[in-house]
Amino acid sequence: MKRLEKKIQQIIKKKKFACNSIIEENNGHLTGGVDITYRIQRIGTEHESWYDNETPLTVRGGYIYVNIVVSGKAQTRSEGLSREIMLKPIEIVAKKRRYDYYDWNPVWGGEYHKRIRKHIRDEVETEIANYLKLFGMNMESNWSGKKSVKIKNISWGNV
Repeated sequence: MKRLEKKIQQIIKKKKFACNSIIEENNGHLTGGVDITYRIQRIGTEHESWYDNETPLTVRGGYIYVNIVVSGKAQTRSEGLSREIMLKPIEIVAKKRRYDYYDWNPVWGGEYHKRIRKHIRDEVETEIANYLKLFGMNMESNWSGKKSVKIKNISWGNV
């Protein structure tokens, strides 16, 4: 983001987005959902370290990488016999324990820390792409037909 004008950087970083993907239980099967607020932390391009004059405004065929900061709640089930559905802070639900190989979340399944991040990426990618179009950033699909905006890093914090 250091190559964008200072005023554009401030406007992009100040904008907050909201996403609510919580779905009620359907036929006894629950897919996890999140109720989050997020903002863009950094924007870069795929080849910015190789080309000095490449900015997100003048990207040539590569991806625009976006890092976001997320705060909010995610669905999980309570511990114990009741197993009721509840919302907990997303930092707690998505935390990977270091030595727990068979760690399992009843709503998100195995490798839940990756699944929560993938779910967030899927939910917010188009909204961020539409927002960046307002600033004239090239959002055409690349030669392989994939989207040109990718959510690279998701970090937890106060938005």
